Amino acid sequence: MIKKYAKGIFLKLYEKIILNFFSYIIAPKTKKVCKLIIPENSNNKKIFFHFYKSIDCELINLSIIKNLKKNNVIKINDIILPSISEFVVYSKNTNNKNFQKLYQSIKDNCKKYKLNDLYYSIIDEFHYVIRDPDLNPLLIKSEFFYKIEKIKKKISKLANNFDILIISDCAYLLNNMLKQEFLINKKKVLIIEAKGVISNLTKINFSETSANSEHSKKYIFEYLINKKIIDNYIKKRFLGKSSNKIYNKAFLTNNNEYKKKKYKNSKIFFINEFIDASNITWNKQQIFNSNLEWAEFSLRILRQNNFKDFYIKFHPLTELFPGNNKIIQYLLKKYEIPKNCIDDCPDLKTILKEKMPVYSHNGTIILETLVSGYKTFFCGSRFDASFGIKANNRTEWSKFLLNNSKKNIIQINNNIIPQAKYILWRDFEFKNIHNLFPHTFIAPWNNQLEKLFLFINQLKNIFFIKNNSKKNESNKILEL
Repeated sequence: MIKKYAKGIFLKLYEKIILNFFSYIIAPKTKKVCKLIIPENSNNKKIFFHFYKSIDCELINLSIIKNLKKNNVIKINDIILPSISEFVVYSKNTNNKNFQKLYQSIKDNCKKYKLNDLYYSIIDEFHYVIRDPDLNPLLIKSEFFYKIEKIKKKISKLANNFDILIISDCAYLLNNMLKQEFLINKKKVLIIEAKGVISNLTKINFSETSANSEHSKKYIFEYLINKKIIDNYIKKRFLGKSSNKIYNKAFLTNNNEYKKKKYKNSKIFFINEFIDASNITWNKQQIFNSNLEWAEFSLRILRQNNFKDFYIKFHPLTELFPGNNKIIQYLLKKYEIPKNCIDDCPDLKTILKEKMPVYSHNGTIILETLVSGYKTFFCGSRFDASFGIKANNRTEWSKFLLNNSKKNIIQINNNIIPQAKYILWRDFEFKNIHNLFPHTFIAPWNNQLEKLFLFINQLKNIFFIKNNSKKNESNKILEL
């Protein structure tokens, strides 16, 4: 135990030394990004940084800070949220789980402590607890909400005193608190993502993965000026040959040969990744409290008809996140899902080619069906109704699941297809600071060897790839 603890301290110290050494060398390479953050002749700004402690994020943010602090006031976040697990009260009975009372108690406390806009972020903050089949949380003590309220007030003062906020994305409670307070105070909020993108966020109920019809003209314009690049990416993506190997997996899996008779009336229920905070926590207009609650509600409806005509497909990243397999086993057992509903599910290429009806919460499949010429049934807030057939409440969603009609899924506006193509490219391929990051971000599931490889790849990109403006719009921030 002592050896393990000592090893952990040594690795952290070693990583810190490496980061400080390379950030000093890399700082000059971030000058173009710094000009995007603060245009020339606009110094003396107060900038607040909050970034993930993965080595790829930390290295670039520290390098940028070394450049900016010469003429600006910089503060790196030192706010630490209380651990929500310390405030959860559990039931000894794990067989009869009902999260509705828990959700209601959270909602009541959010109202009491004026944290309504953080309701979904707070739920997500303890997703590992709420989604563990072996635990049955009853409520969160009020003390937790009191502490969050105090931190929110502290952040509000920070937002009032600083000019710019820089975060890694919109997911999770602390990011959301910072984003909300800075935007409420009409301050600039920038996102520097580890996939190699810097963007400007202007709306509270919006994230780096959102899309709505308000921006349709912009989406079409961006598609048209990047048409060749985007069409090439879409072609590679649907062949499983895009630059992002993680997301290629969905298109490379071939479950079976397509048998038209067998799948004639088939419908596909796509279960979203359970820990996908970036798709739910930032918007207070949600039908369901989490991806898990949506999945449970839907499976309960489908079980009424013994899952007739439905196949179930899990998100390709599900198995990579710790705990997800445990959740899947819990759902399979609780809702008595027939084995063939999963094992015989057609592969993604077949689903899209044959335009099989698809049901999703917030998934990227919504865009992929549009590119394939038809619509998905969905109910989440990541996209508005122009991107599919959207349910506005639980009753409508139930009717969608029980409705045998396939009518309307191919009644599609041609203007939406280029928009879907652009958003797919924007979210998964577009990079405007590509030379500062590895070819793919360092993820929680990467082992130490994989992290080292990606770190070396990042250094290679920084020192040996030139900023070619034709491939890399480094002089333009992505406006969200």
